[in-house]
Amino acid sequence: MDELYQRWDTHKDEYKLYKKKYQLWEGNNFSLDCQFDSYHLGTMLHIAAKNGYERIVKHLKDRGATVNLLNKYKYTPLHYAVRRNDKDMLKYLLGKGVDINCGCGILCVAVEVGNKDMAKFLLDNGANINAKTEVREETSLHIAVKKAHVALQQGNIPDYEKYVEIIEFLIERKADVNAVSQHRSTPLGYAIGSRAIAELLIRNGSNIDFQDADGDTLLHNVAHNGNIEKIEFLIDNGADVNAQNAQGDTPLHKAASRFRVDTIKFLVAKGAKIDIIDNLGQTPLHRAAHLGSEKTILALVELGADPWVEDNNGATPIDHYVYQRQAWQSRVDWGFTQGYPRETGYLMKLNQAYNKDLFVRYSTMLLGAVAAITLFTTGNITPDAPRIIGAAALVTVAALAAGRITYEVFKPSTKMARVEHERFVAEQRSP
Repeated sequence: MDELYQRWDTHKDEYKLYKKKYQLWEGNNFSLDCQFDSYHLGTMLHIAAKNGYERIVKHLKDRGATVNLLNKYKYTPLHYAVRRNDKDMLKYLLGKGVDINCGCGILCVAVEVGNKDMAKFLLDNGANINAKTEVREETSLHIAVKKAHVALQQGNIPDYEKYVEIIEFLIERKADVNAVSQHRSTPLGYAIGSRAIAELLIRNGSNIDFQDADGDTLLHNVAHNGNIEKIEFLIDNGADVNAQNAQGDTPLHKAASRFRVDTIKFLVAKGAKIDIIDNLGQTPLHRAAHLGSEKTILALVELGADPWVEDNNGATPIDHYVYQRQAWQSRVDWGFTQGYPRETGYLMKLNQAYNKDLFVRYSTMLLGAVAAITLFTTGNITPDAPRIIGAAALVTVAALAAGRITYEVFKPSTKMARVEHERFVAEQRSP
């Protein structure tokens, strides 16, 4: 008796589950097509195929079970036979009228498990090479590229080579290299981590400037991440360095937003327009100024960015920078700097310089202050000084604002500022 109780105690949850399944089946008048979807099983035919019970599959079919019913995964029994690499069951089910293209892409199942022979068998029997999965709407080519990328990242060379072979096979069989997934990614989007696969896709017609749901190209994404090697690869293969997304951002805007100075320099060297504007009329310099990154501002100005461009609201990069500096100073005053993503060292130097009256003698006009900060940062005024004058202007007015000198008092009109700026630069260049 104790042994019987122990057995019951060990398997009671399993017994209860069987009881619930039986009650569900009973509630469906013991139909052979009863869906046990609450258990993600499908019909009894799905269950038998999933477990490789060929005799039960045949028995159920002979008793009238419907072969083309889908479970919650949009699988027919055929999908499970593919996953098990059971060609005998496949041939039997196909012979009994199972639609090879019923449900989600059956070829995706074969590719996911890395079975090239099964993929060939399915294509030879009429499977749609561009059919997609149910959830992510990926084709078999998406899956093969993704699997190859993962294998490469993990250092699993045998699996990587296996999936590269499948990719080549799918392309040979005319798979759509520009097929779009649910999140508007093409196979090339998954391949960017593998130069060999990316080159293979590009050679076979993959659109290197394809835009995702946000209008971003691959170049936008890699510029955002700052991977210069990938940026160079894309540009060398024809990517548009000045492509704009739905917000009008270019890859240069993306790099400026992430303070990626090396990326900025590389993009400009490759032809990026430094003063191109987005939908708000803002240049990459606006973006860097708004976010308050001195190193990015200096890099852009040294590369020729215009600090006087007005956006759709009439604000220049200087306006954006001063606003951010004032906001930062307010945080300093109130002690709310913890967790605020800004570097404090440079601001402290500026405040120290202000307190030592380095700016006072030049406070009658903005360009005088610019000269002061140029002197402060370089130690002298030389013929090279004009390279950083624009950036120094941004920093200077911010320091004045941080020192509680009202910015508006010193802010000339944009036209006047430009004239004074040009005059000052000319004076520095003259012998």
